[in-house]
Amino acid sequence: MDTQFIQIGEACKVLGISKPTLYRLISQGILPAVRTGDKFRLNRADVEKLSETGWRWADAEAQ
Repeated sequence: MDTQFIQIGEACKVLGISKPTLYRLISQGILPAVRTGDKFRLNRADVEKLSETGWRWADAEAQ
């Protein structure tokens, strides 16, 4: 199975969030990413899965 990677901008559109918020998701380990040089790539399936859960920052802060 081929893994399809997407860029930060596309992931932001899918999730409906800003780039700084997406970078926080990555840095806190909520959304896995692969760094290639100076850019991040995200697995499309991971982004869509997070989108489908309806995840919110309040959910992370409640833990």
